[in-house]
Amino acid sequence: MRIKIRDIVFAALFCLIAIVALADSVAPNKKWKTSSADGKYFIEMIPRSDYGEEGEGIVTHYSSGKILWKIGWFARLVALSNDGVHLVRFGPWAGDKKRLSDLAISFYEKDKLLKEYLVRDLVRDRTKLEETKSHYFWQANKSSIAQGFSADNKTFTVVTLDGIAYIFNVSKGFIIKQNQDPKVEGYLQ
Repeated sequence: MRIKIRDIVFAALFCLIAIVALADSVAPNKKWKTSSADGKYFIEMIPRSDYGEEGEGIVTHYSSGKILWKIGWFARLVALSNDGVHLVRFGPWAGDKKRLSDLAISFYEKDKLLKEYLVRDLVRDRTKLEETKSHYFWQANKSSIAQGFSADNKTFTVVTLDGIAYIFNVSKGFIIKQNQDPKVEGYLQ
């Protein structure tokens, strides 16, 4: 059997198109877990469907295995504080490029919502957003300011692609301070 160059080119082109098409698609939900920085607590996120936010999160004390509390939603990215009480939730893939009405970040005390912010609440220069065919990124991947919980777990920092570092009070969810970050690189994946 003789393979023609035309067939190889066609097969390579077909594979490239398939890869590009899949690269801009949301992956199906899957069960996952993460722990607090000190490892005393963990949260397990359990989806009820392949897509969307239906599901639950279960916060457990690591050494005893005791379930402490639950939440009635699924998220692909959360951060649990060292007290096992405070939770930071990031919104799903952002798709409303026109109004920026997508959930960016929210703060919880156990299962009680304290405060939430939409992308438009945090991003000032929308030209800095990194867009794909179906969605956009708003959070910086790398910056000169450390993101996440502070060492004492009292604040949480997020840096946007337009270079604004927001420092939030974890126990109330409000913005304490805003700084301009001179070095921002890429989007958070």
